[in-house]
Amino acid sequence: MADLRRWIGVGALMAACYGPALRLGAADGHGKIQPADVFVRATQVREEIEQLRVELGKPVSVFQFEVRAASPREVYFQALTLLMKADRLAFEQLGRRTAPPARPSKPIAPQDVLTLVEAAQQRLRQVKEQLKIEQPVQAPPRDPTKTPTDVFRAIVQANRQLNVLLDQPFAPSDVYQQVQRASGLASVLASRLGDTEFPRQLPEFQRGKRPADVYRQLLTCLAKIQKIFAKSDLKILDIEVPDAMIDQVTPSDVYDLASVLVAELAYLHGRYPEVEPPPTIFYPGRKFPSHVHQAARLLDRQLDWLAEQVSQQPSWLKGEATP
Repeated sequence: MADLRRWIGVGALMAACYGPALRLGAADGHGKIQPADVFVRATQVREEIEQLRVELGKPVSVFQFEVRAASPREVYFQALTLLMKADRLAFEQLGRRTAPPARPSKPIAPQDVLTLVEAAQQRLRQVKEQLKIEQPVQAPPRDPTKTPTDVFRAIVQANRQLNVLLDQPFAPSDVYQQVQRASGLASVLASRLGDTEFPRQLPEFQRGKRPADVYRQLLTCLAKIQKIFAKSDLKILDIEVPDAMIDQVTPSDVYDLASVLVAELAYLHGRYPEVEPPPTIFYPGRKFPSHVHQAARLLDRQLDWLAEQVSQQPSWLKGEATP
C-alpha cells in the first residue's frame, strides 16, 4: 500500500495547489493542444486497455452514466486516477514503479491533462511489451467538437476497465482515504466561514453496507456541493447514473466519484491561498464499505453545514466571509 499512499499524496498536492487554475481552453500558454487532442489519446488508451483485457482473460466492464458540463479540474483528477491505476498494473506485471510527472505550471491547460494520459499510456505499453502484444493501436480521427465532458467520460470508462485488470483493484480503504480528504477540505473551508458547531463526530456505524450504498451517499454529497457552487455563482458538473447501474458499481467506481468531490472542494480551497492546507491523510488500515459509508455520512452533514453558512454569507468567495 505504500505505492498507493505515495500516489494519493500526489493527488492531494495537486488539489491544494492547482484547484483555482484548472482551466481547459485554447489561450493557455501551452501551445495549441485542445480537448479534442486529449480525447484522441484517451481513446487510444482505451484500445490499449482492451488489448490487455483480452490477453489477460478479464471480463468486459461497462458503466453507463450521463455527465454534463465537466470542467478541466474534474478531467484532471480522473486522468490522475488513470495514471495511478496504470502504474499499479505496471508494478504488478513488471515489478517496478515510475515517478509521476512533475507538477505542472499554472494555469493547468489541455497539455497538462494530455501529459497524464500519455504517461498512463506509456505504462500500459510497457506491460504490452512484457506480454509480447505487438499489435499497434491507431489514433482515431480528430474531432474538433470534443469537449472536456467527452474527455471525462472516456477516461472514466478507461478507469473502470483498467481496474478490472488489476490483481489488487482499488479497495474500500482507498475510497475511505478520498472521503477523508474531502472531509478535511470541508473542515478547512469551515474555518473560513466560522466553524462553530461544524460536524466532526462520526455518525453511528451501520453494518452491511455495499459499494452501491456508498456511491448513492456520495451522489447525495455531490448534490450538496452543487448547491454550494450555485450559491457561490460557480459552475460544476452534473452526473446521472441509472439505479440499475449503481447496483453494479465497484469500489473503483466509488473511488472515481469520491475523486470528483475532492476536486470540487479543492477548487474552493484553492481560491484562498492564505488558508491552511488540508490535513495529511494516511492509510487507515483495512476498511469495509460500511466504514466508508459512515465517513460519507459525516461528509454529508459537513456539506449541509457549509451550504447553510454559504446561504448566510453569499459573498464568502469575495473575501467577505467570517474570519
